[in-house]
Amino acid sequence: MPAADRSIDIVAFLSEHLRDIVRRRVRELAGLALVSVSLLGAIALATWSVQDPSLSHATHKPIVNLLGYPGAIFSDLAMQLLGLAPSCCSRRKRCSAGGC
Repeated sequence: MPAADRSIDIVAFLSEHLRDIVRRRVRELAGLALVSVSLLGAIALATWSVQDPSLSHATHKPIVNLLGYPGAIFSDLAMQLLGLAPSCCSRRKRCSAGGC
């Protein structure tokens, strides 16, 4: 018996056509979730402020980040890991396209 036949398929009770439809919708939802998380990350990075409280910066100042405390933490960690490299890369692409 091949390994593929021994795997448990959650949608095995559906016809092949309905299985394809369910799999396609699951992939679409996964893609939508990925786009949403990317958008939230971009918003958090776009509204990053060095004055925001985070894991490495304790302050009583109000949070400027649009996503609140979780956005401030995410953007601070992303800036520590990536720095300003993503913004430099996008600026270089704009400049090379003549949009400086």
